[in-house]
Amino acid sequence: MLKVLDTVLDQLARIAAEREPEWGGALLGMADRPIVTEFMFDGDADVTSTSYIPSAEIAAAVRDRELASAIIEYKGVLHRHPDWLDKPSSGDERSLGLALEGNPQL
Repeated sequence: MLKVLDTVLDQLARIAAEREPEWGGALLGMADRPIVTEFMFDGDADVTSTSYIPSAEIAAAVRDRELASAIIEYKGVLHRHPDWLDKPSSGDERSLGLALEGNPQL
């Protein structure tokens, strides 16, 4: 089970109240533990009303954050779909496969 700090949930709720789908970012947390401690909003993502493609900037920010702290690691991507889309898209499934290949700790 993955645990998420209340501060992260509060941040996500604030973003959801302020923005229309799609939006997203990176989840970070304690290395080797199932705890999410940070959400990095991806303000440079390529988004439409039905798609979210993470930016190169968020990838670099995650890499920098991991290098700056031995106890922080990438946990995954979170993004919001429109309310009518109730399952992962084919793009989501492809992205998940690539993320798992590149991040064996997941």
